[in-house]
Amino acid sequence: MGGKGRGRGRGQHPQEQQDQRNGGGGGRGRGQWQGQQERPPGAQRQPGGQPQQSEWGAPQQQQPGAWGQGPRQGAQRQPGGQPQQSAWGAPQQQQPGARGQGPQQGAQRQPGGQPQQSAWGAPQQQQPGAWGQGPQQAQSAQSGWGPRPTQPQGAPSAWGPRPTHQPQQQAPSIPGLPPQASPARSMGRGRETVTSAAASPASASPQKSAQQRPQEAKKEPGSEKNVYGRGVFQKQKEQFSSLQPCKRPDGGGTWGKTIKLRVNHFQLELQGTKKAYHYDVEINEKGKPMPNKELRRVTMRHVFSHDNFAEHFPKDCCVFDGMKSMYSCRKLKFREQAFPVNITFEERAREFEVVVKIAAEIDLNTITAYMQRGSSVDIPQEGIHCLDVVLRYHQTYNMQYVPVTRSLFSMNQPMLAELGDGAVVWLGHFQSVRMGTHMFLNVDASQKAFYKSDEVVNVMYDVLRLNHEFEPPHLTPEQVRIFDRYMRGVKVRFLVGAIKRDYKVNGLLSPANDTNAKFDSDGQLVTVEEYFKKHYNAELKYPYLHCLWVGSAQKQSRVPIECCTIKPGQVMRGKLNEMQTSEMIKAAAKPPFERKKRIDGAIQKMQGCGPVARNFGISMSNQMAQVDGRILEAPRVEVGGQNGVQLVTPRNGKWDLRNKKFLSAAALEHWGVLDVSRTKDMDIRKFFETLKKMARSFGMNVNDQCFNDSCRENARDVENALRQYQKMNNKLNFVFVIIPKKGAEIYQDIKYIGDLNLSITTQCIVKNNVFKCQDATIGNLLLKINSKLGGTNTYISTNPSHKKSLPNILKERVMILGADVSHPAPEFRVDNPKPSIAAVVGSIDAFGLKYRGEIRAQDPGREIIDEMEEIVVKLLLRYRESNPHTEPSRLIFFRDGVSEGQFQDVLKWEFNAIRKACRRMRPDYSPPITFIVVQKRHNTRFFAEPGEPTVGRGQNVPPGTVVDSLITHRQEFDFFICSHEGIQGTSRPTHYYVLFDENEFNSNDLQMLTYHMCHMYVRCSRSVSNPAPSYYAHLLAFRGRHHHDSMMRRGIQNPRQQTEMLENSSRTRPMFYV
Repeated sequence: MGGKGRGRGRGQHPQEQQDQRNGGGGGRGRGQWQGQQERPPGAQRQPGGQPQQSEWGAPQQQQPGAWGQGPRQGAQRQPGGQPQQSAWGAPQQQQPGARGQGPQQGAQRQPGGQPQQSAWGAPQQQQPGAWGQGPQQAQSAQSGWGPRPTQPQGAPSAWGPRPTHQPQQQAPSIPGLPPQASPARSMGRGRETVTSAAASPASASPQKSAQQRPQEAKKEPGSEKNVYGRGVFQKQKEQFSSLQPCKRPDGGGTWGKTIKLRVNHFQLELQGTKKAYHYDVEINEKGKPMPNKELRRVTMRHVFSHDNFAEHFPKDCCVFDGMKSMYSCRKLKFREQAFPVNITFEERAREFEVVVKIAAEIDLNTITAYMQRGSSVDIPQEGIHCLDVVLRYHQTYNMQYVPVTRSLFSMNQPMLAELGDGAVVWLGHFQSVRMGTHMFLNVDASQKAFYKSDEVVNVMYDVLRLNHEFEPPHLTPEQVRIFDRYMRGVKVRFLVGAIKRDYKVNGLLSPANDTNAKFDSDGQLVTVEEYFKKHYNAELKYPYLHCLWVGSAQKQSRVPIECCTIKPGQVMRGKLNEMQTSEMIKAAAKPPFERKKRIDGAIQKMQGCGPVARNFGISMSNQMAQVDGRILEAPRVEVGGQNGVQLVTPRNGKWDLRNKKFLSAAALEHWGVLDVSRTKDMDIRKFFETLKKMARSFGMNVNDQCFNDSCRENARDVENALRQYQKMNNKLNFVFVIIPKKGAEIYQDIKYIGDLNLSITTQCIVKNNVFKCQDATIGNLLLKINSKLGGTNTYISTNPSHKKSLPNILKERVMILGADVSHPAPEFRVDNPKPSIAAVVGSIDAFGLKYRGEIRAQDPGREIIDEMEEIVVKLLLRYRESNPHTEPSRLIFFRDGVSEGQFQDVLKWEFNAIRKACRRMRPDYSPPITFIVVQKRHNTRFFAEPGEPTVGRGQNVPPGTVVDSLITHRQEFDFFICSHEGIQGTSRPTHYYVLFDENEFNSNDLQMLTYHMCHMYVRCSRSVSNPAPSYYAHLLAFRGRHHHDSMMRRGIQNPRQQTEMLENSSRTRPMFYV
C-alpha cells in the first residue's frame, strides 16, 4: 500500500511486525490504545539485552545492573553491558539500580563497564532508583549541545502513572513556563488518567521476568541513529501507549453534490481457503552470491521451465520476486535442496548452485480478515507481498518487461520522447495490491527516464551537445569528465565482425591512438588502434576518441567508443537536470482520458494476470471500480474592497483579486533592490514602478526604495552590500534580489544571509520575470510580500448565513499545526551524509492565517521528528505571546509524509510528544488533539463518468471532490479529497488518515475543515492540493535544507552549531519562508 515512504498507500511495503501488545485501557476520544512500557523506536539489543551504539548520537552512561534502561534510537551495547563513547555528544550517567532509565539514543558500552567521556561535553547524571525515568527528566548538566529544558525524575507518563523511588528534582524551565510538576488529574470521555509518580509502588518492582526481556530486546522500526537534534540525546523513557488509529465516527460524509466516478482500482477475489508457501532462494556462482538481478530472474525462469526440474517445481505454481523470495501455491516435496543450474547468458556459459529452503507458510485468509476488521498498524504484509509478486510475475516471466520498483516497462516501447543529454522516456504502468472495503489492484500509468539505446558515439553528441553535422572533435578535459560521469555503470554491447560481448563500463581511458598507453600483444607493444587493426582487421574511424574502460575494475580493459552500443532497458541514475525535468513533466502530464486509456491498455496486456495467479486462486476484474463521490461546497472568501470587506465565491477552485484589496495590507517602507544578474536598469525601473503601483492598488503603503544597487553573483559581495546598506539604514527590513535563473546556487546564499546573518526578509526575483514585467507575476509576488511583512491577504468567510463555509471549530481558540521532513537524495546518505530536515509550523492567530515555524536537523532518512516535544513547546509559547495569557483550546495537527508502516511510531512518539509539551505549559493544560496524516505519494486517480461535471481543458474532477467509501478502510477514519483544479495532467487527490481524534469530529465537519484549509494558502488565489499548514511545513523544511547546504559550503560542519543556527533561523518574521 503506499508510495514513497512518504504517504504510502496501505499494504504496499512490508514492515517489521509490531510486538504483541498486552494490557489495555481507554483512549481519549476515538483513539484506542493498550498500555505497555516500551523503548523508543529502533532501540536494538544484542544478545544479553544490551543496546547498540549509534555512531551519530551521544550516549548516556549506565552502570552495571541497570536492566531495562531504554536506549536511545539506534543504541547498542557490546558484550559486558558497557556503553561506548559517541563522537558527537555528551553522555548521561546512571547509577546502579536505576531500573528503566532510558539512555539517550546511541548509547554504547565498551568492555569493562566503564562509560567513556564524550568529545562534546560533560555527562548528565541520574540518581539511583528512578524507575522508568528518561534522560531529559534528569538534572541537566553542561553538555556539548548546551542545556535543555528537562523534566523531573518520576514525571508522569503520557498515558499513565510513573513510579519512582527518589524525590523529584526540579528541572530547568523555558522562560515563560511554570516549574514542572507531577499532577494528579482525571479526564472524562475515556481519556487517560495521570496520577502522582509515586502512586504505583507495585510497578517499581526491581526485577523483570524472563518472559519480558526477550520482547523488550526486539528492534522497533524507525531506529535510525540521530546526531543533529539535542532533544534526541535526551529522549524521555515513558510508559508509551500502543495506539491504534481511530475508528470512523459514522457511515461517511453526506454534504455535497453526488458525482459518479471511476477509480483506477481493479477488484481482486481470493477463491476458497488458500495457503501460500514462502521459500528463501540463494543463487551462488563459484561459492559467491550472485547479485545481478536480471541474471537471477533468468536463472529462476530456467529452473521453473526446464524439464529437469519439473519434478520439484510444478508448472505454473511458483513465482520469484527477483531478489531472494519464492512463493508456491503448493507445498514442495523438500524443505531444503540445492540444484545445479547451467545457462547461457550474454553469450557466456554460466554455472550456478540454486539453494531453495522453506521459510514460512502464509495464510492468505488473513487478508480477508484484515479487510473486515483489521487495523492499519497490523497489515498482513507478508500475504500482500506474495500477491504482489504473483500478479506481476506473468509479465516479468518472459523477460519482456523491465521491473523498476513497483512499475513495469515493456521492452517494446513505442516512439520514445527525448529528454535530452542522452535520456529518453519509457512508458509503463504501476501496479500494487491495496486494501479497501475489498481487495484491489491499483494500476496507474508511469514513466521513467532511461539511457538512450544507440551507438555510443551518437549518444556522446547528445550528452556533450555537439553538432551532428560535423565529425566528433577532440574532447576537452571538461567534456571527458562529463561523458565519463554519464557512462559509469552503463552496460554496452561490443560488436566487431562476428564477435559480440556485453560489458559494464567503469569510465573512460585514454584515446585509442595514445602511444603512452601501449600494451603487450604477441610480444609487441601496440596501441588499441593497432591491436584492432591487427586482430580484427578493423580500421577505427575515430582513433582520437577516448576508449571505454570495461569489465573488471581491477583490469584496464579498453574498447573503442565507436565499436559499442548502449543496451536498452537501463534506468537513468541520479537526478535529472532542469531541462530533462521539464521534458519529463510534459511527457507525464496527460489529461484524464489519455491516462485512463493507458491504464486500460495495461490491464488488457495482463491477460487476467496469467495461469499462475489462477492457481493461487486469484481473479481480477478488467473494469475500473465505480465509486460515489461528493463535491463539497466551496467556502466564501473575504477580501478587502473600496467600502470594506467583500465576499468572493471561488469558481473551479480560484478567485480573482483584480480591483480588490488585501484584507489587511502591510507597509513596504524600508526596502531596497540588489541585482546580481546584470539586468538592465531600464527593465528594473519599469518592473518596480509597476510593482509599487499594483501594491498601492491592493492597499499597501509603499515608500520609495532606500537603494538600488548591483554586485557580482557571489555570497561575499551580496553580504557586504547588504551589511553596508543596513548600517546606513538600521530600519532596513526588506530587500528584493534579482537572480539570473530559478534554482541558482546564489538563492541559497541569499536566504542564508538574510535569515541567519542579518535578519532581513528577502524576496528573490528571476531576471526573466523582471524583463517580462507581467501583472500576473507581480500580483503573485505581492501575495508573498504582504504575508512576509505581516499582512493578511484573504480569509474564509465568518458569515453565519453561509453555514457550511466556516467550520465551528475555527471560531474557537484553535492552533493548527503542520509538519514535514525533507530527506536528502540517496546519493547523499552514505559518504558525508546530509541530514534530514524536520519542520513544524503552528498558527499564532485566532484565524489560522499566520504561522511560526521551527526547524531541526536529524539523521538522514529518519521520518520521526525527534524534537517534537521541544518544538511544540516553543510554538505554544509563540501562540501565548501573540495571544496574551491564552493557550489554544484545541490542537489540529496535519502531518505530511508518513506511510502506513510508520503510523504506530508516529502515534507513539510524536503524538505523545505533543501531549507532554502541553503539560509543560501548565500541569492541567490538556487540549483535545486531532492528528491527521496527509498523503500525496500514492497512485490513486479519479475519472468522472460521462455526463458528470468536470473542470478545465483536461476535464478533471471538480475541486472539492471527496471519496470516503469503497477504496478507504472499512472501519478507520480516512478519506480522499481532490481540493484543487488540475492545471495540467490528471489531478492527484490527497489521502487523509485520521490517526487520533479527541475533538470528536464527524466526517462532514472534518472533510469541510480540511477542504477549507486548502483555500488559506497565501501564495496564490486558488485552492491547493494540501492544507495550508502542511504546505508551509514543506516550504520551511526546504528553507532549512538551503540553510544547511550554505553552512556546509562555509565549512560549518559541527552538528551542534548547525542545530543552533537552524533554530535561530525561525526567529524572524512569522511567514518569512513563504
